[in-house]
Amino acid sequence: MKVETITNEANNYRSDFGCDIPLKELSKRTANYMHAYTLYSAVRPFGATIMLGTWTEAHGPEVFQMNKLNLIFDHESLELQLQLYLNKI
Repeated sequence: MKVETITNEANNYRSDFGCDIPLKELSKRTANYMHAYTLYSAVRPFGATIMLGTWTEAHGPEVFQMNKLNLIFDHESLELQLQLYLNKI
């Protein structure tokens, strides 16, 4: 996935709604795009995970991780995954 694709999604949202796209919405759109590429054999599926982060006055820091299975994890889920991983070591 190119950075331009994510940027275009953010720009389209701004032109449609007149404000910046919330990170959660951008994460959903990105995950849907990745999942669509995974479903069809005519295009090469994604084999990577993407993480997006931001900081706003209203919400503070936010981090979302998305993968090709259309799963989206927020920062709390990522912290739990890290703790589970570190406990295995």
